[in-house]
Amino acid sequence: MVEENTKNKPFITLHTPTTTSRVLSECDLYMPNYDKDPDMKSVRENFDRQTSERFEEYDERMITNRQKYKEQCDKDIQKIILKDKIDKSLAKNGLWYATLSQYVTQTSIQKGIGAVISHLDTSLGALNLPGVPLTEIITSGNYYLDTLIMEAIKSEAVSLCAVESTTNQVFCTFTKNGSDLTRSISGAVKGAVQAGKEAAEFEGTKLATNTSILTTSIIISIVTIVVIVLVMLIIYLILRYRRKKKMNKKQQYTKLLN
Repeated sequence: MVEENTKNKPFITLHTPTTTSRVLSECDLYMPNYDKDPDMKSVRENFDRQTSERFEEYDERMITNRQKYKEQCDKDIQKIILKDKIDKSLAKNGLWYATLSQYVTQTSIQKGIGAVISHLDTSLGALNLPGVPLTEIITSGNYYLDTLIMEAIKSEAVSLCAVESTTNQVFCTFTKNGSDLTRSISGAVKGAVQAGKEAAEFEGTKLATNTSILTTSIIISIVTIVVIVLVMLIIYLILRYRRKKKMNKKQQYTKLLN
C-alpha cells in the first residue's frame, strides 16, 4: 500500500537558504544580534535622529502658528473694540444732536410766540379778548402768519360776543362790523408777526452758533480719542513684534545649542 501511494509522485525537496536575510523585522528589533551589528545600529541612530528632528520642527511650527493665531486674534479683538467705541460714540452724539436740534427749533418758536403776544398786548390794549389770554390764541401753528392770527382772534370774538355780558361790551362793539375789527387789529397783528419772526430768527441763530461750537468740541474730542486709541494700538503691535523677534532669536540659539 505504501508503495502504491508513493508511486508516480515526485519527492518534495527542502530548500536550505545559503544567504542570511538582513531585513529588519519588528519581532527581531531588539535582538542582541542587531544591537551588535554596526549597520543596524547606524540605521537606528539615523532613524532616531530624523524622528527627533521632525518632532522638533513640528513643535516649532506649532509654536509659531499658535503665536501667529494669537496675534491675529488680538488684532481682531482690538478692531472690534475700537469699532464698538466709535459706533457707540456716533450713536450717542447723533441722538444728542437730534435732541439739541429739536430743542433749538422749539426754543425759537416759543421766542416768536412770546414776541407776538408782547407786541399785541402793547398795541391792542383794550382790544384784548376778555377772559381769553393770548397764549391760548397765539400758537406754533399761527404765530408766523397775520391772517391766521386774525382768523383765530375773530373766531374767539364771535364765540364770546354770542353771550351778552358787560365785561365783553367794549370789545364786542368791534364784532358788529368785521371790517372794523380787521382794520383795528391788522396793523398790530402784522407788526407782531414781524416781531415774532425776528425774535425766532435771532434765537435760532444764537442757539445754532452755540450748537455749532458744542458740535465742533465734541468732534474734536472724538477725533482725539480715536487718535489715542490708534497710537496705543500701534505701540501694542510694536511691542508684540519685538517680543516675537526676541522669542525667535531665543529659539534659534536653543536649537543651535542642542
